[in-house]
Amino acid sequence: MHGKIQGAECEAVRKDGKIINIVVDGKIAYNENGSFKQIHCVFKDITAQKEAEKKALENEKLLRSMMDAVTESVILFKPDHTVAYINETAAKRLNITQDEFTGKKLDNINPEDILTQRVKMFDAVLAEGKPTKFEDIRKGVHFLHNIYPVYDSSRQFSHFDIFSVDITEHKKSERKLKWELAVNRELAELADALLDPNNSIETIADIVFSASQSLTESEHGYVSSIDPETGDNVCHTLTRMMESCCINENKKKITFPKGPDGLYSKLIGHSLNTEEGFYTNFPEIHPCSGGIPDGHIKLKNFISIPAVVGNEIMGQISLANSKKGYSDCEFEAIRRVAALYALALQQKRASMQIQYRDTLLKSIFESTVDGIFVTDSNHKLLFLNSKFAKMLKLPENLDYLNNNEKLTDLILERVKDPEEDLSKIQALYRSNETDISYVYFKDGRVFERSSAPLVSNGILKGRVWSLRDVTEKVEVEKALVSAKINAEEANRTKSEFLATMSHELRTPLNSIIGYSDLLIDQMFGPLNEKQLKYLRNISSSGNHLLNLINDILDISRIESGDVSLSFETVRTADVFEDVKNIAIPFATSKSISMEFSVKPADLSIY
Repeated sequence: MHGKIQGAECEAVRKDGKIINIVVDGKIAYNENGSFKQIHCVFKDITAQKEAEKKALENEKLLRSMMDAVTESVILFKPDHTVAYINETAAKRLNITQDEFTGKKLDNINPEDILTQRVKMFDAVLAEGKPTKFEDIRKGVHFLHNIYPVYDSSRQFSHFDIFSVDITEHKKSERKLKWELAVNRELAELADALLDPNNSIETIADIVFSASQSLTESEHGYVSSIDPETGDNVCHTLTRMMESCCINENKKKITFPKGPDGLYSKLIGHSLNTEEGFYTNFPEIHPCSGGIPDGHIKLKNFISIPAVVGNEIMGQISLANSKKGYSDCEFEAIRRVAALYALALQQKRASMQIQYRDTLLKSIFESTVDGIFVTDSNHKLLFLNSKFAKMLKLPENLDYLNNNEKLTDLILERVKDPEEDLSKIQALYRSNETDISYVYFKDGRVFERSSAPLVSNGILKGRVWSLRDVTEKVEVEKALVSAKINAEEANRTKSEFLATMSHELRTPLNSIIGYSDLLIDQMFGPLNEKQLKYLRNISSSGNHLLNLINDILDISRIESGDVSLSFETVRTADVFEDVKNIAIPFATSKSISMEFSVKPADLSIY
């Protein structure tokens, strides 16, 4: 063109047959009269350059393919904030094609708030000459952006390169991990506090409520325990929930009893009635809505979980009005707190029961008349009541009595036969038998000593010893033995006396009765009716007296066990006649009249 060729590219074949790329610069030369003279051409081999360009193009295509395949968003901006390249991932996220996006400026792409942030980041990269990163959230998606400065071969700044990663799931996992760490930290601190045996149920409830409130950011709530006797739900700590309340609820217990149907009140009792925890962010439409007293604060959201061990409900944790509402995360956290709280309540109740039993046992031991002490299998003293110390007249300070040997020495100092007693004690420690025996003290006192094995789960753990002062009992027993001997001697003397007296009495009576009978038979001459009557009375009275003497002898035989009974039929009229004959003379001498009547006249008794 105009007699010149500049930068014309073409292919040529070298002598060796290889095809090369050349560029031609040429110019036509004219003579003095302006006619064509010759052509001057310069040929340059650009084969290497062409191959490099081809390779660069291939690399660019490969790079673009790689950038389109990555899950990160990649956008390349020119210094004037014009898009030079956007990968497929970024285009899809922005809901635009790659061609539509390329060539657009930053202020045509982003909203004003995001545009301002991007410009600040670009300026920071230019000023510092090094990469920078920042995070933002767009339409609920959390991104991490890395901005890198790009330089050309002459080390001149040429582009901004933005790599953007969706870290939403990572952030969720990070938040979950932080939450788990926070929950575990709270649970660890809570476990330490709940295991402290010095904490009361009220203190435990305060600790549990503080942890629960902190984990859920709840404004209100309470922590309660179930009274094992009444079944009442007793709140040990709670926030002020009544709008007009001027009483500090933390200073008193609030009780929620069961209703006539055996159930707790609606929403606040739902978890106890079902034995399952629940949460709702819409309490007013919950199926169990209601049961809230008038004047109660409005419940925006509510969570309640029973503290359960096995099949027994121990208490309840209820929270309300969390700033963010409740979710499964908060529910699971409070469920774990409730599990710890249930164990703490179980342990506290068991501890209180043991303490009560211990107090009851000690009270019983202290109130008994027996002196009691307990030793383990190594003869170490475990327990000693005050009665025992008084019985043995031991010093008030017994702290030094840390083993049974020392106590045994103190006992042996006071007994009459220490060697025999020591042998007995040692034998008992080698056996599982229960022993009751007397111990005689030097001061004259006598003790009944009882020793029983202390067994737990079939294993011998020691022995339980008791002493009872039986000095008076022994004295009484001695007196009874002496009295028995004296009584037997007196009884023997009485029997001998009765035998002698009966013989002496019967001798004259036999004469009286015999002579009376002779006179009645009129062997010495006839008698009138009145004489016969009197004689018969003498004979009857004599026989009666003889029978009385015989009865006295019968009593003696009864006492000695030598007696036999004789059964016979007796007419009542005859008995009355005998009584009449005996009584009439005495009655007559006293001017007393007597009448006898037997009805029926033939009545008989066997």
